[in-house]
Amino acid sequence: MDTDAPTATIVVDENVNNSLVSILAAKHRDKKRCYVPMKGSERSEKELQHGRDPHRKVRIVIPPDHEQMRSKRVQSVSRKPRRAMITMADVLQIYRQACASQSCVPIKSVVEQLKKGKQGKEDARSLIVKGEKLSHEAVLSVCEIIRNNSMLRNIQFTDCGLDDVSVGNICRDIMSRRCCSKLNLSENKIGYAGMVAITALLPRNLLLNYLNLSGVTFTKKMAQTLATSIPRSKLHTLIMHRCGLHDLSVLGSVTAACSSCSTLLNISFKSNNIPPSGGKLIARPLKRDQFLECLDLRCNNLGDKGVQELCIELARGGAVRKMVLFDNNITKVGMRTLSRVLANNTTLESLDLSRNPVGHYESVLLLKKVLCSNKTLQNLFLWDVDMRDDGAVMLAELLAENKSLRRLELRQNSIGMAGLMAFSHTISLNSRLFKLLIDIPLHRTSAEEDEIHMLYNKIQQKCAHNLAAITLAPDTRIGKSSREKRSGNDSEAIDGEDDDEEEDQNVEGVVVYPHNEDNVLAEKLNAYRKKLSANSPTSTVTTFSPLSKEVIFTNSPNSTIDSPVKEPKQKKDIEVIEDEKEAD
Repeated sequence: MDTDAPTATIVVDENVNNSLVSILAAKHRDKKRCYVPMKGSERSEKELQHGRDPHRKVRIVIPPDHEQMRSKRVQSVSRKPRRAMITMADVLQIYRQACASQSCVPIKSVVEQLKKGKQGKEDARSLIVKGEKLSHEAVLSVCEIIRNNSMLRNIQFTDCGLDDVSVGNICRDIMSRRCCSKLNLSENKIGYAGMVAITALLPRNLLLNYLNLSGVTFTKKMAQTLATSIPRSKLHTLIMHRCGLHDLSVLGSVTAACSSCSTLLNISFKSNNIPPSGGKLIARPLKRDQFLECLDLRCNNLGDKGVQELCIELARGGAVRKMVLFDNNITKVGMRTLSRVLANNTTLESLDLSRNPVGHYESVLLLKKVLCSNKTLQNLFLWDVDMRDDGAVMLAELLAENKSLRRLELRQNSIGMAGLMAFSHTISLNSRLFKLLIDIPLHRTSAEEDEIHMLYNKIQQKCAHNLAAITLAPDTRIGKSSREKRSGNDSEAIDGEDDDEEEDQNVEGVVVYPHNEDNVLAEKLNAYRKKLSANSPTSTVTTFSPLSKEVIFTNSPNSTIDSPVKEPKQKKDIEVIEDEKEAD
């Protein structure tokens, strides 16, 4: 073939081209459409002249035989045999194999937990490691448990020496499963890279509602990183004990994020040495419309100025059910501000003012005047507040008028016989108080022992009678509120409290301290229990142990518990509080 020959040119006559288009247009006009007409499918004038537009979108209908074949394919896939669920025995075997491959020794506590979960003696939803210094290889072996145990909900690595790499591996495996609801990484050496891993986990694992980062020293950069993910998470409880929140820049970033999180219910900033100027920052979570279950600020240095900032937000409508101001250097000045807010507050149910010098006569007198009209405060804790007989007598007079208090704790105070006699007299006029904690007078004679026994016996019997009446009466409410029940495990008690104090606060009953009851008193109380159980099937359950010398009355599980109706918020005397702040 000759390649040098000239290329042929094709010439198309325009008249022939136009006639061909007209013939094709007529052919397309007569052709019937095989699809169902839809809205906007009418042909335009241009299509009628020049044929169908190739860029026009049409709807294609699949024939019935194709739909039947597709349904058969779906059924064949769904009927395939599924893989058997991994048991705890399999998880234990996987963990041992992972330790062998990583050349590390299996952790004894973890192996025991897996064995107990295998035998059904312990909940298989928890993985708790405390005080074990873990290497990178040991962490990778434990991560195999997280990756394979689909029932895992509670993961705790407390004081395990975790670094950023280990925390990143743990968060990566939790993110792959997305089954963890409680994560505790307290007392570990977590830096910025580890905080980035935690920040990436929070918005992706929407089941995670509990986060404990106690003992982690936060920098400003770490706090800003965490603050970006808290508003997008579903956290209900945030615990940050000893996290360096005395730095106001760190505290401001964390509290701003807490105020933006609509699901957050429990906040604990214990032992951070927060100065009085940080009170305004701590009050930020109270500005939102969401109800706050617990605000724990114990062992800080808020003082009277910090309490005034909190009171201003409470007066503006901030809603909190439990507030802990234990050991915050609050004096009678802060007590005066707090008493003004309590006069009109309708949400606060529990207040802890222990370890503050507020037990003097003037402060207790202010508290008495306020609580005579308050109808919502149920628990009042006044441990070690330097209270003497004059303050105890004033509180005893309160019991004759107040109808809402159900628990009053006055341990570690200098209350003598006069205060004890006043309580034993006025408690007979109170039908709601069912738990009273008082210490025995230190300076007593042998002649006063019998009288002390008689007074304590009278207080115990009256508290037991009140508890029985409250439990047996309809429409009563003892223990957890309806908001706590609605939140379930998400609103758990905040960890980190002292063991003895936490144990006392979890007991729903009457415990009168100190205990020097004898066997005769035990027989009387047991006889009283039998009498109550014979009168009603829903009576209270009473236990007495002469060895532990403790009387505990617990309510029956059959009793009905209803939540009170939340009253509308009222305007408070904000101007008065701000004037006092300026005067101070």
